[in-house]
Formats: sequence, structure tokens, C-alpha cells
Amino acid sequence: MVKGHSYKYGYYLCDEIYPDYSTLMKVYLVPQSEKTKLFTKRQESAMKDIERAFGVFKQMWHVVKYATRLWDNDRIKRIVLASIIMHNMIIEDSDRAICTYDPDDVIIPLEEFVPKTDEYLSQVVEIHNNETCFNLREDAADHLYQLNMNED
Repeated sequence: MVKGHSYKYGYYLCDEIYPDYSTLMKVYLVPQSEKTKLFTKRQESAMKDIERAFGVFKQMWHVVKYATRLWDNDRIKRIVLASIIMHNMIIEDSDRAICTYDPDDVIIPLEEFVPKTDEYLSQVVEIHNNETCFNLREDAADHLYQLNMNED
């Protein structure tokens, strides 16, 4: 839920080179207003944090440094998750964490979809909905701007 609107899927932060999918939240290409400038600045900052984290994985644990094409998806997933957990443990131990873990958070299991079924195709159409992409970004930018105004 963002600004009273429900969004079905999570999203990834990305820059303007990616397509307008409802699961991708892009920066504003030319931010003009204070709201869009703040949103773009915060998003770029978050993307840099993510890039730094992968740099740590590559340097400390050699994750994603070497070719993983021969590994199965489950092994890659477990290695990346273990690396993220170890990284977060190091950050928390050094009192540099920006949020805390809440064991009561509900984790929704991922659903497997069979390609070319009606359910799968309807999900693809939902994800490719560029209107949802723009609405999510606008709602997130509004929310962030209001939070920032309340802090001042």
C-alpha cells in the first residue's frame, strides 16, 4: 500500500534504461519539481547502497565475482541469501544498521506459474502495465515528499 493505493507486486529500483513495468521503479529522467528531485536523489542513493553491497559480496565472499552459469538456481539463491545475511550481521554487529529485523513480519511464499496458462499470461499483462509503473512512482514520490516535509 502506498498513498492508499494497493500494488500487487514488489518492485526493483532501476534507472531510466529499463522498460516501464509495474515491477520496476525508475528515477525521473529530468526531475523538475522539489518532489521529483528528492525522489530521484533518494532512489539514486539507495541504488548506490545496493551496488556497494554487491561490491562487498564480490570482495569478501567472491559471490558473483566468478561465473555461476554452471550452478543451479537453488544454489545461487542460497549463496546470495547467505551472503546478504552475513553482510547484515556484520552491519548490525557494528551498530551501523538502518533498520531492525522483525520476526513477526509475514513472508509471503513465491508462487510458481506454468508458462502459457491463462493465469501466467494475465500476470505478464499486469507486470507490463506501464500505467501502474507511473502511478507507483508518483505515489512513492508523494509519500517520500510528505515524509520529508513532516521531518522539517
